Order: sequence, then structure tokens, then C-alpha cells
Amino acid sequence: MNNYYSPSQWLTEQRTHKRQLVVIANPMAEPNPISTLFANAPIRDYVKIYQGTPFDNLAPLGPWLVRIDTSSMAALSVLMLSPELHWGWVASAEHLDMNEIVAHWQARMLIQDDGQRAFYRFQDNRVISRHLQALDKAQIPLLLGPLCSALCWDGEQWLSVDNPLPGNYPEPFDTPWLRVPPSADQSVAAKKALLETWLLENHPQAIQQLLIRETLAPWLQAQLNKAQNWGWSSQEQIHFLLEHQLDSDLANLPAWSPRTNETSDAHFMRVQRDILPVRSSHR
Repeated sequence: MNNYYSPSQWLTEQRTHKRQLVVIANPMAEPNPISTLFANAPIRDYVKIYQGTPFDNLAPLGPWLVRIDTSSMAALSVLMLSPELHWGWVASAEHLDMNEIVAHWQARMLIQDDGQRAFYRFQDNRVISRHLQALDKAQIPLLLGPLCSALCWDGEQWLSVDNPLPGNYPEPFDTPWLRVPPSADQSVAAKKALLETWLLENHPQAIQQLLIRETLAPWLQAQLNKAQNWGWSSQEQIHFLLEHQLDSDLANLPAWSPRTNETSDAHFMRVQRDILPVRSSHR
């Protein structure tokens, strides 16, 4: 059952049912909710979803599970004051087994689509809220698994979704949430998510260095704006731009600037000729 609740109403309901709480946190949000949680309460129990998988090196940037108890409620309250920051969402369980919840989401974290692989961004409240609203009652257990109830910001208000049959749903399982058509905004976000996945998989060290200086989302948007202005639209062109803009020695070279009467394809080919030898000399 879907309802629009205030956080206090939802929290009261979970306490009434004696349920335990967990935050599904999105560390790619700005500010990082992990830092917010640790700064505002003692956090004793947390897990990085990608840890122990082939994507272990991306674990700090992927979704985290953070158990919330009476000593850490103040930290959760701080997050709930700013749902528009897309820090993630909160859920409840009768008996919160972190290993069980990790296994559930690890089985759902990858999307294979026409030979392309992407991470399912269930830690993003915009994604999970749209999917939960679109599923029918019988499908919700497949997505929420052992979680009893979820509370997430849908972009306008708090959405509460109850799981009618909490439990384990191991592979193979249907994935009806992946058949939910994205909104126009989410379609753009999905394309960016694919690029983020490509960056995280192919250039994890460079991304971690970037995140010391700035956040990924505005940096990626700035690069896509450049590509649009230059007429670069193919995957090869976008990947080339992103890869070499990550290198601070290459990012500001004069060669990037288009020349008068230069077509977008000629511009791309020239930049490749100019940039690649410089890159090779740095390695």
C-alpha cells in the first residue's frame, strides 16, 4: 500500500510495529550523507553494498546500508530535513539482518541491457520512488525483499510503501521495475547514470581523485555541455572527452578549443591527434 506520510508519522508507525530502521544511502549525493550521518551521531553498523563483489574498488562510491537505532536517530532527523538533496531513503525490517539485505541488493545491483551493463541506482530516491509507485502489490516483495516498509522522497512529497510479504526472493526472479518507463527527467538521468557507471568501472582512481576536488554530477554535466556545444554526440566522442578531461594535465590544453569553420568531426579527429601524444608522454 502506498501512502503520503510525514516522516514523523512513518517513524511512529514503525515504532508501533517494533521494527528496526536502515538508511539506504547514496554517497554520490552532495553533501555526502555518510559524512552527515557520522557527524551527527555514533554510527556503529554499516555496510557498503559493492564490497565483496567484483566492484569492490567502487564500494565507497556505491550504496551504503546504515543501521539506525535510538542513538543515531538524531542523524537521520538531520537527513530528513533536506530530502531534496537526494541522499537516499529509509526502510524498516522486523529483524534487521544486514547480511540478508546486502545479499538482496547485490543480486539486483546490475542491469544488463542490449550488451550494456549499468548499476541499478536503487540508492537514488528518485529511482526507487518511481519504481515502487509503478509496481503492483504482488511485485513489491520482489524489489523490497526483507524490508517491511520504505519511506522515500518522490520529488514533491514523502512516499511510504509497505511490503505485503517481506522475505527472501533469490535468483532467478522477475524484474518488473526495469520495465517501468522513465520520466523525461529520468531518461536524461539514466543516460548520465550509464556514463557514471562507465567512469566508475574504467577510471575508478581518477574518479576518486576528482571527488577530492569536486562532486561528480556537476563535473559530468559540464563535460556534456561541452560535448553538446561541439556537436560531439557519439559514444566514442563522449568517452574520449570524459576520459581525458579527468586528467588534470590534459583538461585545459588549448587543443580542445574548436577552430573557425572546423566541423565537429574534424574537430574531434584533430583533438585526438593533438591530445593522444601528450597523454602518451605523461605515462
